[in-house]
Amino acid sequence: MPEHRTSVGIASPLGLVTAERTMEMEYGMPGAAVWVTHHYNAVGQEIQSVETRPEGDKVLWSGSYTVGGLPLQSNSMVSGAGRYHTLNVGTGYDAFGRVREQKCVTNLGGGVLLERNEYDGAGRLAGTVTQGGLRTTYSYDARGALMERKDSLLEMMYSYATGDAPSYAGRISGRKTRVRNGMGYDVVNSAYRYDAMGRLVESTVKQGTSELPVKPVFPPLEPAKAGALLLPADHSEAFTYDLNANVLTIERKGRDDAGQCRVVDDVEMTYAGNRLSVLRDAAADALLEGSMDMPEGVYSGYDIRYDAAGRLTRDVSRGIANINYSVTGMPWVVGTMSGDCAEYGYTSSGVKLRETIYNGNRTTRREYVGPCEYVDGKLMRVNVSQGYIDSLGVLHAYIRDIQGNVAGVYAAKAGKKSLEQLNWYYAYGGLTADSRGQDRNRYKHTGKELVTDLGLNSYDFTARWQYPMAGAFSSPDAKASDYKWLSPYAFCGGDPINYVDPTGNRVTLYATQLPGFKLPVLIDCMLLRNLASIPTHTFIVVSTSDGKKEIFAYGSEYDGFKGSYSGRLTRRHYNQDREIAEGEEQDKLKACIEIEPPGNMTEDEFDKKVIEVANSFDENDDKQYFILPHNENQGNCNTSTSTILIKAGVPEKQIVEIKKNIPGNSFGFSPRPKPWTEEDLKKPNDEE
Repeated sequence: MPEHRTSVGIASPLGLVTAERTMEMEYGMPGAAVWVTHHYNAVGQEIQSVETRPEGDKVLWSGSYTVGGLPLQSNSMVSGAGRYHTLNVGTGYDAFGRVREQKCVTNLGGGVLLERNEYDGAGRLAGTVTQGGLRTTYSYDARGALMERKDSLLEMMYSYATGDAPSYAGRISGRKTRVRNGMGYDVVNSAYRYDAMGRLVESTVKQGTSELPVKPVFPPLEPAKAGALLLPADHSEAFTYDLNANVLTIERKGRDDAGQCRVVDDVEMTYAGNRLSVLRDAAADALLEGSMDMPEGVYSGYDIRYDAAGRLTRDVSRGIANINYSVTGMPWVVGTMSGDCAEYGYTSSGVKLRETIYNGNRTTRREYVGPCEYVDGKLMRVNVSQGYIDSLGVLHAYIRDIQGNVAGVYAAKAGKKSLEQLNWYYAYGGLTADSRGQDRNRYKHTGKELVTDLGLNSYDFTARWQYPMAGAFSSPDAKASDYKWLSPYAFCGGDPINYVDPTGNRVTLYATQLPGFKLPVLIDCMLLRNLASIPTHTFIVVSTSDGKKEIFAYGSEYDGFKGSYSGRLTRRHYNQDREIAEGEEQDKLKACIEIEPPGNMTEDEFDKKVIEVANSFDENDDKQYFILPHNENQGNCNTSTSTILIKAGVPEKQIVEIKKNIPGNSFGFSPRPKPWTEEDLKKPNDEE
């Protein structure tokens, strides 16, 4: 594409994507083109991309890296008719490659501290400070599970093998949340029970008790405006399921329009296969602003309809008359029984471009351009990983819980600290009527955008939408063939307390304790002795469409680590790797991360590419194992895992995000691939 050619980067980046053209879906069909060009440095790292949209908007991104390949600077510029906004993010690291500090600068104001982190001796996040001085601390149990997350506004304490229904499988059995008010705390206590298949059957949530701090705070903090003086309430739920994890019954309590807590949903659901066919709610409607309870009545037949692909096209219980999908499977228009409608614009690769709401005589248009969101042409927010920056340059920081749910939002500036938004969730992500400040932020459960316009009450999970009050997706899982025992509409297999669904879409990366890692007796080095509990072991599992699982794990050729931890690096997996991949030994599992395929690949193509790349490793017998690899001839499990993903086409930005989500120290996991085969090792010498 000569018209997109620039002098940035190397002229011929062999094997790397240099340009993309995706079609904007208009009225469900391909329309104008969105162009993206990519530019790389001499080692294959992307240093610039330019996205050009049909309306004339342009998103220019540029970046730089550390010697080890970690992102050092990320600069975004959005320009177009009447708009010009910049976001520059700088990241600093400690000696182990962990994020030490991250700051950003916009053209809306001065510099903003996004995070300044501290780590404990085991490499776990111990404390974070954000703009305005709010400090958050974290503590863990012996197996590395989060026990407490505390700051001066909101505290969360988790229990596992204790409480009325202790879980000895590593599941959360209870949570205590304390919200700071003027002189003490408002307290919400939660307890969870699971059935023999690990599905949530009871969530007991009681709020409204008060506690005084052990040490008085003088002067007292300003009350958390979004949540001070919580009234006593009961937001408990009970569920039953069929064998496929379809929800059969829901009993849900909440507040009604009279201010009383009662059963607001008494629901029975019947299915034709895995598709909802009948919905009955015997509880009277709550009729309270902010309540997301399901409407009273019986809905069946033409009230609930699906298309030939299994996607929901009509749901009269929510007032949805029709949902039309584009040829790529994304919703592009939603019409209501009252005649209003919502239109959505996506690229053919699934990137959301805009949302337009037609509500009576009022039209509201929201545009998503790079990190920026505009409403009716005006900048509303610049999204950053810790929250968003408003049009005045103020950071509105997220307070997240263990799942990444946005529990609260506060304006991160010096002086008074108070919550602008306080979110109380039902188990599957619905909001209780006691939540506060909902207009301040649309991103809620697991950080997904909640669409409440026209009563849709759905989360946008990128690949599909989820209706939290029913605990189900509105479209089947594209990877349903990998989970033949599970409903393609089920959310997190019936356990929304311990699991999340990143995109609603399987190559999976597992992060575990490094088994058998012991230091030689002769080594007497404080640094190395401290490292004993730090390393994280990663491996990849490919679940193919024919139901098979391939495990790709790498380590020393020896049975354990000994001597200088050397030996040939080869494909091998520990016993615990297979057990974890089969759902056992979950106490050793630190994280499970599903890897999205590159935009130009289908799931099956990505599966095959990962397997092909991983099998090519056997061509190299000279690669040496070392737990802290420091040259091109050394590697470990993590260098192998990241190199597989990079060579399979996973973009650099996604590799960086994956690394952020790996707990502990994933030494060697980097957006810069290691030479993998004998041919790769020869390339630098040939170029010289």
